[in-house]
Amino acid sequence: MEGDRDLYVLINVVSSPFPRIANFTRTIAEDLKEIKEEVKISQLRNTVTPTYHRSIVQGTGPVYLAHLPMFSMADHRYQLIITGDLPDNVMEKYVAKCKECPGQYFTLANATEAILEDMVIAGEFDAVMDISLPPSDGCVNFSLFLIDSSPYC
Repeated sequence: MEGDRDLYVLINVVSSPFPRIANFTRTIAEDLKEIKEEVKISQLRNTVTPTYHRSIVQGTGPVYLAHLPMFSMADHRYQLIITGDLPDNVMEKYVAKCKECPGQYFTLANATEAILEDMVIAGEFDAVMDISLPPSDGCVNFSLFLIDSSPYC
């Protein structure tokens, strides 16, 4: 062996006839195709893209937003608690609802798709606040209020 590498060439020759029995090689090839599809899904889950981010709202003095993390997706792979200010008219509605619905929790989400890091850097974003979580289809049908601009869906 020449050179500074520990391993120059690895040759693996299967002399056994058993891999040909019962289409073993074909079965392995088909399984590898399925793995290839799973890799595509994994790449998608590990690519940061603009999306909606939801936080639990806590407090009625300063408002604290506790981001709801989902560690299986890069877009939501953050544990984050930030302090936020709500517009005065929104804060009044929120405090009134807190008194009207004791023990109920509220969530807040960005109104348009965005990258969480960009939202934090900007320091502000248009948002939607809900009593508990919105329906699983993502549409808000009973929003408490929209904070600033466009509709959520």
